[in-house]
Amino acid sequence: MVGGLVQRGTQCGVTTRASGVVTRARSATTRATQRQQAFGIVFASCGEMLCTSLRVASLPLLVGAASLLAAVGCVGPTSGGSSTPGGSDNADAASSTDAAVATSAFECSGAGIAAYADQLVNEARTRCTQDGVGVVKHDNYTCMSPAINQVNPPYASASYNVVSTLLANNTQYPFYECTYFVQTVTAGVCNVPISPSNTPWTNYPLACEFIGQPAQGYQWIEKANGVVHVGDILLYKSSDNCRYDPGHIMIVVQVIDTSHFRVAEANELTVNGMPGNGIETGVVSNTRIQTLNDPYLASGWFRHSGS
Repeated sequence: MVGGLVQRGTQCGVTTRASGVVTRARSATTRATQRQQAFGIVFASCGEMLCTSLRVASLPLLVGAASLLAAVGCVGPTSGGSSTPGGSDNADAASSTDAAVATSAFECSGAGIAAYADQLVNEARTRCTQDGVGVVKHDNYTCMSPAINQVNPPYASASYNVVSTLLANNTQYPFYECTYFVQTVTAGVCNVPISPSNTPWTNYPLACEFIGQPAQGYQWIEKANGVVHVGDILLYKSSDNCRYDPGHIMIVVQVIDTSHFRVAEANELTVNGMPGNGIETGVVSNTRIQTLNDPYLASGWFRHSGS
């Protein structure tokens, strides 16, 4: 129980899902492992930092991977509770920035969501190192406060409040999940974390529970006819109708071409930049390349209304 609410469990990794007295353990064969086997993975390294990973579906795409990786480049560091999104339980959480400025680089739009997500990952990876580069957990989540303050979104305390509310004292499910990250980002630029309209964000909705559901301030874009934009929020579907596999949620921070996108996310990669293959990591990252032809993508994605 967190804040009097039943905790739903973790997202994106090896998962137990608690609802009342029912506990469900995720199967050993994970969605991540299946994707890796189905597509293969190409990794490029830039010094000590993983530059990108690319899932490929065919030999022609593999042949073209080198030019694609060159187009992406390496991402280097840049700087820039309560259940109420704007609340704060940490004195370091910024409050002076919570009066949104119209000229903010992180406006409440797809572009603002993408910019904040990308820069927040870079900053968090320099500050959250207690358990490995970019690892955020219940015992070091306060590292996100200076990271958020440094990037300086218009609603900094709302952003940090998501982190502290969902992770403080959360010893049963201690890792920073993919949903937490997306909610941290959307709260920071729009003052309200994205959540399915029928599920408060404090109820820990699973990533797969977002799919096809209304979410205040966002429109659902059908994959069959949609074109991905920066700031779009992509999802992986559950392989078992949300029973054991919680899916995954991520933010597009760069559109490389019509089929390839760099994403910012949490709990998908390890500290070494390799696929977690279902293991909880809590790592924030922004190096992975997502392909539109990945069959694990959901039937659509979210886009901030008006973006």
